[in-house]
Amino acid sequence: MRRFKILLTLLIFIAIVFSSRLSVQAFSYQDKFNDIELSNIEELLSERMHIMNEGLFNQMDIDTVEEKLTGIERGKLLLEDINIIKKSRELPTDYSYPFGLKIKSVESVKYEETNVELYLVLEWEIAYKDKQTKEDFLYKIKLLKQKERYYIYNIEVIE
Repeated sequence: MRRFKILLTLLIFIAIVFSSRLSVQAFSYQDKFNDIELSNIEELLSERMHIMNEGLFNQMDIDTVEEKLTGIERGKLLLEDINIIKKSRELPTDYSYPFGLKIKSVESVKYEETNVELYLVLEWEIAYKDKQTKEDFLYKIKLLKQKERYYIYNIEVIE
C-alpha cells in the first residue's frame, strides 16, 4: 500500500509538472504570435500581389519592381518574382489577375529563431479572361525577421 501511495504521488507530481510546461508553452506561443499580427501578414501579401500585378500587367519599370519587392521580400522568392516579371515581358501570355486576398484561417504557426512558418488558407479574388471568382488555397509561408521587421521569405502552395 505504501508503494502504491508513493507511485501515485510520483505520477501526480509528473502530471502537474507536465501540464504546467504545456501552459507556459501555450502562453509563449500566443505571446510570440502577437509579435506580428495577421493584419500585418495580410498587408505584406497584398502588397506583394499589387507589386506583381503592376509588373505583369501595367509594365512598371523592372528596377522599380525590384526596389519595391526588396522592401517586402528576401532570398530566393525575391529572385523568382523578378524573373517571373522579366520572362512575362519576353514571352507575353494571359495571366489570371488576382485583385484581392484575405487570410481565411491560420492552420499552424511555427517559430524559429529568425523565422515564422505559417500554414494559412488564403482567399483570392481572381479575374480570369471570362469570369471573376473567389478561390481558397492552403499556403506554407515563411517570414524572415531582420532588424525587427518581417519579410516574405518563401511561399508554397500546398493545395
